Amino acid sequence: MAYRIKANGGACCPCAERVGCDCGAPCATIECRTRGGMAAMFGLSQYVPTLPPRKYLKEAASGTATANVYGNSSCTGSPIQVASCTLSGSSIYDRITGVFSTTAAQNCGSGPITLPPGPFAATCGRSVVNTATTSAANPIPTDCCGSTKATADGYLKTLSDEYTEADAISALLAGVGGTWSGWQDVGVCIATTCCRASWAARGSGQFSFAYQESEYRVTSTGHPPGWSVTLKVRFFRKASSAPDSAYVFFAEESQAVDADGSGIATATGAVPLTQGYDTYVASCGAVAS
Repeated sequence: MAYRIKANGGACCPCAERVGCDCGAPCATIECRTRGGMAAMFGLSQYVPTLPPRKYLKEAASGTATANVYGNSSCTGSPIQVASCTLSGSSIYDRITGVFSTTAAQNCGSGPITLPPGPFAATCGRSVVNTATTSAANPIPTDCCGSTKATADGYLKTLSDEYTEADAISALLAGVGGTWSGWQDVGVCIATTCCRASWAARGSGQFSFAYQESEYRVTSTGHPPGWSVTLKVRFFRKASSAPDSAYVFFAEESQAVDADGSGIATATGAVPLTQGYDTYVASCGAVAS
């Protein structure tokens, strides 16, 4: 461990060589604060999941299906009736409250039957083609289903109004996750915790993720009032999916500020936030010159 002298001529402060800071430069201290927590997405799932999976707040239902009804179980001869059903309405999650409501229903002439959200199921007389956001039914006219044969099937469900990760983060920060912690000196706390910004990437079937913002405050003392002081910090990061890996140098940031009447120079900034990475500002990565 090497050391450098504080600008005000006081006690020495440690200088971590791995950070790459100038050990002959005046010392500057770093404080950090954080906010965030677990962000959660809600809504209707895709019919065919993507990676990462997505959520939607609305599912619209539409279409008409018709079938010939026969007087026997082999569906032979002339039909004795033509049956017809229509699909309409929608299922919706409120973006703010998360409350679910639906008007989606199938009406076959005897009154509407409420249908749950989700893709159609392939069954006798019906095949289904699903994409991420559509579920389309198609007739199989050769199937005899009891005493009916499908003649047309235009049922369609469509997802829209995506609830994104940004929406989940906004909801988190609008609640308890939006309260900043107090400023903590990195000489007291652990820099990779109190100075860490993180945004975890989601995998298959995951609709919640860790999210944390971090801000730093750099202070250097003992300067002539009004002098321009350059404060420098260095950032280190690693993939959040590899918690046992080592942090590596990522970026450097400098700010030029004027010392106040007491000879104190202060600068604040945000720790870079990149999805899939944990990033922290080094505890000895700030120098004043």
